[in-house]
Amino acid sequence: MTNRTKIIIVTTVIIVILIGIFFIVKNINVEKKDIGYKENLFEEFNETSNEINETIENNIIENNVIENEVEENNISNNIVSPQENVTGKEEQDSINENVEVDNEKIAIELAQKEWGIDISSYNFVAKSEGNGIYTVSVINKTTTTVITIYKVNVRTGAVTE
Repeated sequence: MTNRTKIIIVTTVIIVILIGIFFIVKNINVEKKDIGYKENLFEEFNETSNEINETIENNIIENNVIENEVEENNISNNIVSPQENVTGKEEQDSINENVEVDNEKIAIELAQKEWGIDISSYNFVAKSEGNGIYTVSVINKTTTTVITIYKVNVRTGAVTE
């Protein structure tokens, strides 16, 4: 090899090494920026979620104050004897739902007794028509066809086909 060839090879190797070092340094700076950007996003997210939580808490407090004022006005306008049970709207709704589910179960049980055949092969589906009257459909489990429909009055226990 001539000296000229050696110089070209050494120069090329040095240039390749310098380019490699340049890209490595650039990549490290980009990663630092990404990490900083991600940390900033995380901090912004925390700040935003804290603001949202504070807003929700303030709204809850304001709503409770308004509800308490309304309740105080209602209580002062309506004299309630100590023996009466006073329930809130949510509690009353929950009680109504529980009664509805219980009445639905009762309607299905009454229809099953009226059906009189082994109930393991049939599904019973109840729908409320209001005033304690339910429509209970007897459905075949394998064919999913409605076999018969019962009208069940949960209050009186009457079942008609």
